[in-house]
Amino acid sequence: MKTKVLLVAIALISVMSFQAQTTVTLEKLTGVQLTPTAAGTLIWGDYNNDGLLDGFITAGQAGSATTIHNALYKNLGNGSFDKVSLSGFFDISRASAAWIDYNNDGNLDLVITGSMMAIPSVFVYRNGGAPDYQFVEETDIADVLPPVFSEKDDHGNQTICAFDYNNDGWTDLLVTGQNDDEWNGQGRVVALFKNTLGVFEYQATPVAGDQNFNGVNGGAAHVGDVNNDGYADILISGYFDGTFNDKAGNGATFLYVNDKNGGFTLASPQPAFTGHQEGTNFFADVNNDGWMDIIEIGRDLKNGWSGFANLFINNQGSGFTKSSPFGGGSCSGMSTGDVNNDGYIDFLLAGYATNCKIVYGKGDGTFLQQELPSNQQARGGYVNLVDLNGDNNLDVTVFGYSDGAGSFLNDWYIASGAPANQAPTAPATLDYADGILSWPAGSDDHTPTAAIRYNVAVRYADGSVYSYVPADINTGKVKVNNAAEPFLATTSFELNIQGNWNLIGVQAIDQTGLGSAFTTITPTGISEAASNNVNVLAGKQNISIIANEPAQYSVISLSGQTIASGLSATANIAVQSGVYLVKTLRGNAVKTQKVLVY
Repeated sequence: MKTKVLLVAIALISVMSFQAQTTVTLEKLTGVQLTPTAAGTLIWGDYNNDGLLDGFITAGQAGSATTIHNALYKNLGNGSFDKVSLSGFFDISRASAAWIDYNNDGNLDLVITGSMMAIPSVFVYRNGGAPDYQFVEETDIADVLPPVFSEKDDHGNQTICAFDYNNDGWTDLLVTGQNDDEWNGQGRVVALFKNTLGVFEYQATPVAGDQNFNGVNGGAAHVGDVNNDGYADILISGYFDGTFNDKAGNGATFLYVNDKNGGFTLASPQPAFTGHQEGTNFFADVNNDGWMDIIEIGRDLKNGWSGFANLFINNQGSGFTKSSPFGGGSCSGMSTGDVNNDGYIDFLLAGYATNCKIVYGKGDGTFLQQELPSNQQARGGYVNLVDLNGDNNLDVTVFGYSDGAGSFLNDWYIASGAPANQAPTAPATLDYADGILSWPAGSDDHTPTAAIRYNVAVRYADGSVYSYVPADINTGKVKVNNAAEPFLATTSFELNIQGNWNLIGVQAIDQTGLGSAFTTITPTGISEAASNNVNVLAGKQNISIIANEPAQYSVISLSGQTIASGLSATANIAVQSGVYLVKTLRGNAVKTQKVLVY
């Protein structure tokens, strides 16, 4: 389906003095049915487990029916794609989406938010897996999550984060956006959901034990480990109604640090963020020292909506040093990765009043800009650095509205000309003791050792698999796009997992998101206590738990609320009529049953 119609050698425009480096050539893909659009998200994930990243797009400007676009593009390899028919999906505008394996079945599911006929909405689709990989709407799960949208066409669309914030082996959700009628008292929604055995439970006070996150919207949400403690932290930006320092009724950016005990604290002191709407933010190791730096880019409401870009260099856990590496325009779209395989992080940017461009990092605080061949702007859209053709190098996708051209665009480009890229070398060994995994650093042909990141996977006795970032534990293929994923920067990881598992693995990740094979071990000393000996009986408005020895139990409603919990050999729990999940734990063995109470 790919037709080669445009081959452009991109001229590099230096914004600072620079040394010669490898450039790329872009070849535009046609033959793929791409709808020019804006106000949405294009996310990449291997939904059918064939080792190739597939694209899912949900987008559309409010009041512009021609830009509404909901499609799944199956990657056939070599830059070719088939548009897959989607059943039961709704057309929405001002949309966002995220891949998540919420039930650890090895198949990527979808969470989508947006505006459907001006109504804030949320949808969850479970991937049914082989052989057809059909998506099935899960209304019970969606009913727990907040219906939100990005409020304005030009607002940021990186608003859903799927990540395991408590390292318990289940992928949690952070959902942000606008709810016009206010959801749980929030109009500007920032909501964290803990995943327990595939059931989501809203965390009303995840900050300092008694507070929620500051409510913002119109910006972006991102996660990554900023202090190298092996727990993911949260970066949130957008319009803020409250007062924090000099930020009142204005754009704001907040960094929350994971307390490693199921909650977060507002970092103190905060980096000198500008705060923004119509922008985004990212964690990325710009200088290859093994510590996540922060990029904040967007429009400054306090200064006439002027465009800005801030880079905050992480001083290895001792605060941040601020610089302004590149600027111009409101860049609501950004993606990161090593485009030219020189070992340094690069940026793909798009937005208002600035042409789409690649900004090459040189590792010394200086940067090099190159505009995409279309020389178009793309505000209110989305950009990706992603391997489209399976050659282990990063390619380019961009969509949005171009003011200069007065039209929408949706362009995909294959990049060539960079040195070949090989997968990293897997860690040589893997040790496990007292819940802590540790390993020696891997190595790579381009990414420096300090900048290599890592991924952890666990296979349970029942065949289910957990990955910190979705990946195939057998092949090492990472199942999601590199840019927005919280890979580990450390060489140790605390596993708070309970249950019977029979394999643990760690892989190395380079700066394109390419993964090594997993180095695996079979843990010893894991209890094989059989929680199957715990019997759960449902009666008239009652659940009974009967065991020959005390067992921990939790009764969870389908809305995600814990109705009762305790430790007992026998327990009788009064409940209303309905369907419940009953989780029992003895030793390290977990069993979950769904029961119907009449």
